Amino acid sequence: MANSKVSSAEHEKPNKHLPERNVKNEAIIVSQAVGMLLFGAVMVGWLANPFLVIPLFFVPPLFVAYLSFIALLFVEGVVVLKQYRRVDRYRQRITALSVILLLPVFTVIFNTLAAAATLLHAYDIVYIAKLLTSPWVLLGLFVVAAVGLLYLWRLLRLPDRLYWEPLPVSSLSKTQHKQQERGLRLQRIGFGLFSIPLAIAIAISFAVSQIMVGPDSGFGGSAIFNYASLAFLCAGIPCIVAGLMCFAKSEM
Repeated sequence: MANSKVSSAEHEKPNKHLPERNVKNEAIIVSQAVGMLLFGAVMVGWLANPFLVIPLFFVPPLFVAYLSFIALLFVEGVVVLKQYRRVDRYRQRITALSVILLLPVFTVIFNTLAAAATLLHAYDIVYIAKLLTSPWVLLGLFVVAAVGLLYLWRLLRLPDRLYWEPLPVSSLSKTQHKQQERGLRLQRIGFGLFSIPLAIAIAISFAVSQIMVGPDSGFGGSAIFNYASLAFLCAGIPCIVAGLMCFAKSEM
């Protein structure tokens, strides 16, 4: 925090109790925002699934709610990333983002469990995993995530937002300037690493959507979706972890 200052979102106001920057919380919030965008990309891919879309067409309010949910995921995810330098309400924002991500995390864990159990021919575990990802369970988690989205929107719109800003070069020594440049560079690398799983998720979502509307729909499409989830975990999770480490080490 030595090489940064805190400023108000609206006006510069003197405050003796300005919150300090917390790079670990900042890293968590950025990774969660990327998770929201990943979740939104997957939900867009699900729109190509006739087993999901056709029932929604017969219940217009649900279809509108689904599209609104996707829109909020993308809008709020982008806004959270734009506000990544905020130093206020770390815990509230992390809590709201965690509630939103309960649904995708729960789904990925049990789809991965089902895929691994299928490979091991442990069909009892597959059955349990399918029960835990039943439509009623997912609907309940969907409602919980919607509440989290509304709460996060309120936090993002608060007028008393506070941000940290890099100090001007003229006020820094050579050592401090190098430290600040290193921190900013690590943040750029972190954003680059976070973009990799997002690109993978979009590609997988598109591929799976094509499978669902093609001749391999049904059991075959479901199996390929499970294997795609495993592939994402192998390729995307390391990038997310590396991005988290870059942000956590970007202290200035």
